[in-house]
Amino acid sequence: MAQDVNVGREILPIPDQPYRGAVPFDARTADAPKQALLHAPKSAPNVVIVLVDDMGFGIPSAFGGCVNMPTTDRLAKGGLRYTHFHTTALCSPTRAALLTGRNHHSVNMGVITEFGTSWPGATGMIPNTCASIAQILKLNGYNTGQFGKCHEVPAWEQSISGPFDRWPTGAGFEKFYGFLGGEMDQFEPVLFDGTTRVDPPKKPEEGYHLSDDLTDKAIGWIREQQTSTPDRPFFAYVAYGATHAPHQVPDSFRGRHKGQFDKGWDKLREETLQRQKKAGVVPADAKLAGRPEGVNAWDELTADMIAAPCLRLSLVLRSTHASGDSSDRNRRPQGSASDGVHLRCGGLPEPRRTCARLRSRTRRVCSRMCASQANARWEGRRRAIARR
Repeated sequence: MAQDVNVGREILPIPDQPYRGAVPFDARTADAPKQALLHAPKSAPNVVIVLVDDMGFGIPSAFGGCVNMPTTDRLAKGGLRYTHFHTTALCSPTRAALLTGRNHHSVNMGVITEFGTSWPGATGMIPNTCASIAQILKLNGYNTGQFGKCHEVPAWEQSISGPFDRWPTGAGFEKFYGFLGGEMDQFEPVLFDGTTRVDPPKKPEEGYHLSDDLTDKAIGWIREQQTSTPDRPFFAYVAYGATHAPHQVPDSFRGRHKGQFDKGWDKLREETLQRQKKAGVVPADAKLAGRPEGVNAWDELTADMIAAPCLRLSLVLRSTHASGDSSDRNRRPQGSASDGVHLRCGGLPEPRRTCARLRSRTRRVCSRMCASQANARWEGRRRAIARR
């Protein structure tokens, strides 16, 4: 029995074909038949998807944004820029749509996995009738690897007992190194290699940051894959978590955007739109949407109201720059004015009770998981909260 691509790729996996040749009577004169092996289609390209969490369309410099991402700029200059990516404004649904090529409701991901219910389209459980791009490419002769954030696994399936069908290694990825869930401490993350819990290779005081770790692991996997099987294409999916809360910026990225946002969000939006028009990623007659209800005009804010959002934006954009530079290639300064401060609509600082709500929400989610995994994830959350 062997797979023969000549029988077609309409059915996956390609059905095994029995031997139909002559059966020799004398082994001394027998010639072994040619063995059919699975190969990718001729000239099949390597595929790399880099997903940057929560980064808006107007952020990267390749799309007219204010964050300089030189490698992304070089890729855009030598390739194509797409402007109709389907985003659901939520994490799990967008990722499920990206990986399956389907509407998020059709793969039961109408909500993030932690808030899944028994209602159709919102269970948080991708059905086994919907294949992912990783499964399709793997069954067509690709090597597949995922690195970073995976927010497509239901909270109640994240224990050491599984089931592992919806983990990356059960959903078409031969290699997985990263974390499960929506957010993770960037200095002391809870990591998995496949389905095995592993510790980070270094400690924070030794210079560890998750973005660099994910980049190194992805590069290492590609290098080994191409060394072992240079004729086999690969699919690498690298999903950073740095620009999602908690925003923890490496020392080397602090201060890069200091003062950049002092002109206010109204002016920044206008300048971004003009750069996007110049780059050709929006129509020449595009107009800015109005501010949402409750968001004040920048000129109407007091000095105290202005200070917090400027600092917060610089922290968030530093995180974007850090993860972008890792793919090209976040720790808040202790005791800074932004410690324990979160922004709500209108740029007004909201006190530490946000952290209390986060702890409460995390406990509710973790109560649905097995004790060992819940303890590991809660420990990561506790460390992240302690830094705020």
